Formats: sequence, C-alpha cells, structure tokens
Amino acid sequence: MTRGLLVIACVSCAAVPLRWGASCPSIPPSCEALAKADLVFIADVLEATSVPRRNDRGMPYPEGITNYRFNVVEGVKGIEPGEFRAQFYYGGGSDLNSFGLGLRYLIFANRAATGIYKSGCSLTREIRKTGEGEWLRAMRVELDACMKRP
Repeated sequence: MTRGLLVIACVSCAAVPLRWGASCPSIPPSCEALAKADLVFIADVLEATSVPRRNDRGMPYPEGITNYRFNVVEGVKGIEPGEFRAQFYYGGGSDLNSFGLGLRYLIFANRAATGIYKSGCSLTREIRKTGEGEWLRAMRVELDACMKRP
C-alpha cells in the first residue's frame, strides 16, 4: 500500500510542470533594477489583447502572452516617448505581470530570449492618478542618481 501511494505521488509530480524561480526572491534596489532592465518607462496602456497558450490536449496554461499598445509618457531607459507595441508574458507566477487597460504604470521590462518581455520581480507598479506624485518624484530622483553613477 505504501509503495502504491509513493508511485502515485511520483507520477503525479512528474505530470505537473514545476515552476522553479516563478516566485520572486526579493525585489532589487532601484539602481540594481535599473541596471538589469532592458527598458524602463512610464506609460498608459492603450490596448491589451491576451493570447492564451494551450498544451497538446487543448487545455490552457496558467500563463500566456499579451500584446500591448502603450503611450510612453516618459522613457527612462532604452525607450523614447510615443507609441510602443510589445508582447509581455503574463500569469503563472509572481515573476510575471499584466497591465490594466487605461491605467498608467512605471515598467521595468526585461526581454526574454524569445523577444517577449517580462516585468515581474521588479519595481514595476501602477501609478494612480492621485496620491502617487510624491512616490514617483522620489523614484525619478533615485533613477536619475543611478544613471549618473559610473
């Protein structure tokens, strides 16, 4: 009986894909986050179209890809203001983010080998229209100081 339960447990674990590294160990300090990010920008989400991924049996994975159209209000690193279209991974773990339509975000994005971006486990956050001014000013000062360091 014990052997049977062990076999069932092993088969069950083998059938479920593990997501090592899907959780964030810790959010890096601002200078480290800036150095690691491919793009850092403040943008409004103008359009978001999700593309769910499915396994060989047609069942949806907990993660997928969203095609975004942003209005970049301020480019901090690697991007200029204006319209920007990009794909981002979403779901499945705390290392992935998604962005709400019509909302504004400070985004720290890392490009995966696939060319698709990830923004989780970073300082990415929604910027609300009210009450966020002081935090955003302080973050801009920090990021400017980071960029001036040798």
